[in-house]
Amino acid sequence: MNRNISLDVVEAYSLCPRKAYLLMQGQDGVSHEYEMMVKEQEEANREAYRKGVAENATGTCAFPELAAGRKVLVGATVQIDGLEAPYDALKRVKEASGLGRFSYEPLMVVGTRQVNKSQVIGLAYLGHVLGQAQNHLPSSGTIIRIGNQPFRVKLTSKYREIETILAALKACREDSAEPPPVVLNRHCPSCPFRDSCRPLAEQEDNLSLLETARCSTELFGPPL
Repeated sequence: MNRNISLDVVEAYSLCPRKAYLLMQGQDGVSHEYEMMVKEQEEANREAYRKGVAENATGTCAFPELAAGRKVLVGATVQIDGLEAPYDALKRVKEASGLGRFSYEPLMVVGTRQVNKSQVIGLAYLGHVLGQAQNHLPSSGTIIRIGNQPFRVKLTSKYREIETILAALKACREDSAEPPPVVLNRHCPSCPFRDSCRPLAEQEDNLSLLETARCSTELFGPPL
């Protein structure tokens, strides 16, 4: 089992606790073509964004690098207290922190034209981890959509939900942890674990089958 909690796991939990558990167990599923397309668009969008950023810092980002006070840090990763957070960019802002009279806020690049809930939760997680490193929770962050379109997100109201998610995920790291029950939802058709969860739901005659049947003709998640 991966003992560190990552961005992917937190985003997965916002969609389905069982998916997050399976990822932490190191299980592999079958990627859906929709998810692969979004990932490809995300990488292309990330490359385009980085080309427009002059300052660059790559690798693990510890307190000394943050304290240097550069305007932008690109490609850094913060690891603290069993949490791991990769940042497309960290932007310096005029909010006092443990670093001094400034602090950083997170920026995350995505592969969609619209912002969805799991992306907002992911950005809030990045803010939470950054807050532990700089002794100040950033009040806002930015999601970069396809076409280099920024979307500002107020993060202050999201941190309580992040704390709840992290508490649940830390419990999942225990050797005695039981997998969350199967509850099908609209994310299931594009989930890599769809082929393993659905048979279990059918065996249990799970009521959530009705929900996935209703959503089966809808698009997978928000439109690109």
